[in-house]
Amino acid sequence: MKIGIVTDSLVHLSFDAMVDTAAAMGVQGVEFNSCNWTSATHMNLKELVKSAPARDALAAEFATRTRELFASKAHGNQRLPTRGKRQEASDKR
Repeated sequence: MKIGIVTDSLVHLSFDAMVDTAAAMGVQGVEFNSCNWTSATHMNLKELVKSAPARDALAAEFATRTRELFASKAHGNQRLPTRGKRQEASDKR
């Protein structure tokens, strides 16, 4: 079994501090919150989708700290999806 953290739990930290904190905690990986209701800004999903060098750079950041990127997920209310201002603002990240 592997233990990881979700980036929303370290939203107050920069990307580097978040990954370093995960490494210091001894967790094996990180699950990124990437859009919708998250307030974490550790990953630019739109950039990663478009840019292979950006994806490689993200993977390298984890490899240097011997952590894994477990997943990227989008928070939202699947039972009651909205396109309101709150969601639209987070979609622009």
